[in-house]
Amino acid sequence: MIKRDISFILLYWLKRCAGIFLLFWVPLLIAALLWSWTSSTSLEKFTLLFFIIWSFPVAFELLRSPRHRLRVEFMRRQMNKLPLFEKQPAQDIAHLPVPITLAIKLAPGMYIIFAAFWLIMLGIILIFQAPYFAAWHILWWVIAAWLAFGALVLGLCALAFYQRIEVTERALLVQHGLWRGRISWPEARLFAVMSMDEQDPARANQYELSSSRVILRWRHGPVGTAFITQPRDRNEYKWLLEELRAYIRIRTGLMVRDLR
Repeated sequence: MIKRDISFILLYWLKRCAGIFLLFWVPLLIAALLWSWTSSTSLEKFTLLFFIIWSFPVAFELLRSPRHRLRVEFMRRQMNKLPLFEKQPAQDIAHLPVPITLAIKLAPGMYIIFAAFWLIMLGIILIFQAPYFAAWHILWWVIAAWLAFGALVLGLCALAFYQRIEVTERALLVQHGLWRGRISWPEARLFAVMSMDEQDPARANQYELSSSRVILRWRHGPVGTAFITQPRDRNEYKWLLEELRAYIRIRTGLMVRDLR
C-alpha cells in the first residue's frame, strides 16, 4: 500500500467552493458600485468594475475544474494495474554522481521585476488616493502595509517555486518550499510519471516516488528563464534528471508507471 494523497481531493473541492463564493460575491459588488456611484472616486469605480468583470471568468474556471487530480488519486490506489510508461529509464546502469543535489529557484531578475511592478502600483494608488489617505492620517500606514504585503507575496512565490532534490546511496530527499520528505530506497512502493497540467494531461512533467508513509514529487522538464538551477548549466541539469530516473529504477527495482 502507498500513502493516500488527500490534497488532490481537498484542492478539487476548494476550487469549487471558491467558484461558488465568487458567483455570490459578484451581485454584492454590483450593488456596491451602483450605491456609491455618485460619491466614489474614479479609482474606486475602476477597482469595482475590474473585480466585477474578472470575477465571472475566474468563477466559471474554478467551477469547471477538471477531475484530473481525482482521477490520478483513484489510479494511484490501483497501482498494480497501472500501465507502464513508454519511456522507461535504463535498468542496468546510471551515470548519476551520488551524492548529488539538484535545485530550482526563482532567478534574481524576477525579484527585481516584481519589486518594480509593486512600486509602480503603489505610485498609481498614491496618485489618486494620497489626499484621502493624508486626511485620515493613514498615508504612511498604507505605504508600510503595501510594502509588507508585497514582501509576503514575493516570499510565498519564492517558496512555492523552490525545489531541491538530494540523492544519496541510502535515500531520496525532496524539498518544496519549507516541506521536506525522505524515502529510503527499500521503502519505495510506487515510481510513476504524471502531469499536473490540467489543460494538457498528456504532458509527462512530474515524477512521483511513494512509500506507505511519504509521497515525493518533483518537476521534471525544461526550466524557463525565470528560474536558475543547480547545477547552473541547464543541459547538465536536464541530463542529471534523466540519470536520476535510471538511478531510482536501479535502487528500487520499480518500473515507471503512467498516471497521466
